[in-house]
Amino acid sequence: AAIEAIKQAADLSRRLITFAKGGGPVRRPCDVGELVNDVFQRSVTGIKAKPVEKKCFTAEDLREALVDEGQVRQVVRNMVVNAMEAMPNGGMLKVTAENYRVSNRDSLPVPEGDYVRITVEDTGSGISGDKLRHVFDPYFSTKQMGSQKGMGLGLSVCHSIVAMHGGCITVESVPGEGTAFHVYLPAIGDRDESSPKMKQKKKQLFRKKILVMDDVAQIRDMIGKLLNAMGFQVEVAADGAEALDLYTKAIATGEAFDMVILDLTIKNGMGGIETIEQLVRIDPQVKAIILSGYSNDPAIENYSDYGFMGALKKPFRREELENVMYKIL
Repeated sequence: AAIEAIKQAADLSRRLITFAKGGGPVRRPCDVGELVNDVFQRSVTGIKAKPVEKKCFTAEDLREALVDEGQVRQVVRNMVVNAMEAMPNGGMLKVTAENYRVSNRDSLPVPEGDYVRITVEDTGSGISGDKLRHVFDPYFSTKQMGSQKGMGLGLSVCHSIVAMHGGCITVESVPGEGTAFHVYLPAIGDRDESSPKMKQKKKQLFRKKILVMDDVAQIRDMIGKLLNAMGFQVEVAADGAEALDLYTKAIATGEAFDMVILDLTIKNGMGGIETIEQLVRIDPQVKAIILSGYSNDPAIENYSDYGFMGALKKPFRREELENVMYKIL
């Protein structure tokens, strides 16, 4: 229960940052079917409405997508809640997730290729043609405005999020019959990281030596304990100067670090970007991950441009830390 509460708080923080500053997505492979099912169950619970038949279908062979999970959750949640609110007298809500091959015949504003398509359909009152053209416009809403109604921002934010993921969102509606929103997200190839052979490779890699830099003692301790539990040897630093000192001494003694994890911002000290610049001069082959709670920072969105090989958003789960480290090591 505590973990779920923390995840919801983290999701809310990211949504606020996305809206306030246009935070770019930090994308990782995601099981879209699991995400859709989870958001569907959470979103329909507690909504006061006339009896609505609710159905959710996800393809068994659904491909993964490279997405920012928190942002895509926001998109699906918004569409499901909108669909429920469009049926005050009852009806049917249907959510599906399937593989889809986009071609020129689809006339969609995305390149041809494989996509995961998420569809949210309702049998509500529908949207007339003149209003349908403006559903993604900021501050446009078919609902009453107000703190308990809507501000006309939900779908415009959804449109922005999907576009930043290299996908698109479309809508079709028939007044008196209902509305359907379709979200297209670029799919990625199948992975099998759960096989015994893959797990054994991970186990062998998790014996490396790692340097963690963060100015918050609680976070340093938490990451250190997670890495120790995975089998890594860990040393910690409070700022860039200390990290550089430890890294230099490790090379001199022949016990160099296999990877460094650097916090983006350090109060009254050298942060991640300045530190990696110095580390590259010391060791051009340094492997580094950038860590931050600010997903809209260019260093998180485009970490490779700054000399990093991966990025992590705070707060993160152990599985996320494992996956990014395994990918690099």
